[in-house]
Amino acid sequence: RITRPRSSSSRTTTSSIFHVLKWAKGAGNGTSPTVSAKPGTGNTATLSSITYAAANNTRSSPWIDYANDTAYVGADNGRVYKFTGVFKGTPTLAGAPWPVLIKNNRRLTSPVFDRLTNNIFVGDASGGLYQYNVVTQALNRLDVSTPQQINANIIDTPLVDPFNGTVFATSSNDGTSA
Repeated sequence: RITRPRSSSSRTTTSSIFHVLKWAKGAGNGTSPTVSAKPGTGNTATLSSITYAAANNTRSSPWIDYANDTAYVGADNGRVYKFTGVFKGTPTLAGAPWPVLIKNNRRLTSPVFDRLTNNIFVGDASGGLYQYNVVTQALNRLDVSTPQQINANIIDTPLVDPFNGTVFATSSNDGTSA
């Protein structure tokens, strides 16, 4: 789970926090949606909270790679972050080459990781669709709309069809009109 920062007149900085709540079997670990577990209170549920960016995260939800126990999430600073040990270990913010700079200070969509090609696909607020290869570290951009135009943003998560080698991204600007 990701918390998105709340505005506060007394707070001048913002940050993004990645939360992982791990449930455990046994007494005190919640019996229903109305009687849920509270981490550390008579049970073995745990909550990990990791501040990962000194920037807001307004559009990016985490992509969970269950097979590799990792998660990827973007932020408004134009970077994609990686977490390891999400469910089977201790959630940890990955080091170099992470975070990956996609486009400086661009609001990013949720990333999508394709395990067949080792590519992460993510859109940004200027209408760019990016492909980042986690093995070769190659970064490519495709303009889905005319950058710097009204409504050029890619707001929604790209859709990836790995079996047909297709990625879909939408923008309300086609380069000629909205």
